[in-house]
Amino acid sequence: MIHMSPIFAFLFALAVLCAILANTLMLVVIGTVNRQLPDNEQIPYFWWSMKKVRQQYRKFNPGGRLLVLVPTFGIRMIVFFLASTFFRR
Repeated sequence: MIHMSPIFAFLFALAVLCAILANTLMLVVIGTVNRQLPDNEQIPYFWWSMKKVRQQYRKFNPGGRLLVLVPTFGIRMIVFFLASTFFRR
């Protein structure tokens, strides 16, 4: 049986949730950009360049806030993962 503290489990779950949210928001950003690009210029969902996505998103959505949330959740993910290591047992 695996023994872990409840604090570790909670922080680890928060880190995983932040990773899922960051990834989902990035897919939403790519989808938003792709809706406004012609078929031959669309950004693939699997291999994409953050620089290209950022440029295109800012071009089509100058006041868009989704690109601010993606790194925010990424930073929170790292913080929660690091914090969870202090409560492993």
